[in-house]
Amino acid sequence: MKEVVRAVESGLEDLSVSRPSERLTWGIRVPEDETQTIYVWLDALMNYVTKAGYPWAPGREHAKGWPADCQVIGKDIVRFHCIYWPAFLMALGLPLPKRILTHAHWTLGGSKMSKSTGRVVDPFLAIDRFGPDVMRCYLAHEGGIVDDGNYDNTQIIKLYNKLLNQQLGNLASRVMRGKRWSVRGAVERMSPRDASEWTEGPGSRFYSNVLSTVPSKVAEHLDAHDPRAALRSIAEFIRQVSQVLRCVPMRPCAKSSQSNQFFQLRSPWDKILPFGEGEPGEEVDQIIFFAAEALRMAGILLKPYMPTKANMLLDQLGVQESRRVYEYCQPQKDPDYGVPFIDLGVGSKGVLFPPLSSDK
Repeated sequence: MKEVVRAVESGLEDLSVSRPSERLTWGIRVPEDETQTIYVWLDALMNYVTKAGYPWAPGREHAKGWPADCQVIGKDIVRFHCIYWPAFLMALGLPLPKRILTHAHWTLGGSKMSKSTGRVVDPFLAIDRFGPDVMRCYLAHEGGIVDDGNYDNTQIIKLYNKLLNQQLGNLASRVMRGKRWSVRGAVERMSPRDASEWTEGPGSRFYSNVLSTVPSKVAEHLDAHDPRAALRSIAEFIRQVSQVLRCVPMRPCAKSSQSNQFFQLRSPWDKILPFGEGEPGEEVDQIIFFAAEALRMAGILLKPYMPTKANMLLDQLGVQESRRVYEYCQPQKDPDYGVPFIDLGVGSKGVLFPPLSSDK
């Protein structure tokens, strides 16, 4: 913004919207003057509105979404989009985009990627190797709005192993495949309770400080156009829940958050009552319910980042299609899930994030 304001305040000169054809052999010729080629930045920028239907029929000006709520560009083309483009639109009497968001670049080995030097990443190879959902997650988790992100295959593997396989995937398997409790039973028995019941006693801090606050934190980051901060909030949420269940029947971990302490001190494995399969007792129901709620909400929040894997997680939980939206991303908002829509499988079959093969 400061760069654009400084450039405009320093004075703008007329911009030539064509180039001599002898110097620019490719491109669109100026009508009725074959000696001139239309300047690419006039030609290219107009694609935004022509794609949105311009010139519009009367009454259809906004049918295809113009003006844009937020136009996203790279930091190296700010002048063209924040000075030239608004000038073209103003000259035509057309509305301007409501906001322009510039983002940083990806580097490779700490240096700028360049086709001319061969310092590039093959996106098709990366997708084939890790899958589109994992790549989307990595790019959002490490990509910068202000600071450049450095592409590194070892970091993709680290993110996959630690966050997706060991934490989110492991948590889903342990909660949904547990033979000594019923997720559906826990949801049926715990979900109808009034929220005021969770304001005191064990679990109250986890309910109030973690489950109830994560959705708004993520939404706040997304409203500020910072998908990396939003995803990192989700990742921290998953870590808080998964780490505690991994510790569970062991002694409490040396470092633990308030949510970790709740699960560590109230191990579901140690508190199952001996009567009735699927009815392990109120304390176990509460732990499993909170863990299932965390998974359900994580699945909803992850849909923009990993749509296929998030839907698979929600299928495992048995969450209805119509309830996989932000409106339902609050504890106790969905009382009807808990019966899987798909086979959970045994071993690695049906696992949300199976271990990467050795050749990856």
